[in-house]
Amino acid sequence: LAKAIIGELVDGEGCKVCRGTGSVHMETTGQLTTCWHCKGTGAEPEPQRARARRMGVHHKSYDETWCRPYKWVYSEVFAATIDAARQFKRALGRRDAA
Repeated sequence: LAKAIIGELVDGEGCKVCRGTGSVHMETTGQLTTCWHCKGTGAEPEPQRARARRMGVHHKSYDETWCRPYKWVYSEVFAATIDAARQFKRALGRRDAA
């Protein structure tokens, strides 16, 4: 599971809608909002069958057994990468680090 998730994070493409920023500019209101396509991750969502292949399981098995744990672990690992990047920027003395 972890190997599949890390592979998805490393090999995954940037979101085609927000171009990897995680946010989209709403032309009608002028507001910046979370990207609806990638849900703010900036990564192109990987289809369920591709995730099943990464794990080496049949897609039905993925849907029935692995989908919820996969998504939970993915969100935890993704959040950790964001935190690590923030800490790295802070360590470099960048002002834009939150």
